[in-house]
Amino acid sequence: MSLVEAVSTRRSVRGFLDKEVPQEVLDRIFEIAQQAPSNCNV
Repeated sequence: MSLVEAVSTRRSVRGFLDKEVPQEVLDRIFEIAQQAPSNCNV
């Protein structure tokens, strides 16, 4: 997916399912998020 496609097809989700996210999925999300850039390396 290109940056232009990602920006032009984004959407805001305000409705969520009442469904638990598996711990393995959460662990992977947090692992990837730690590698994301941040302001002033906070």
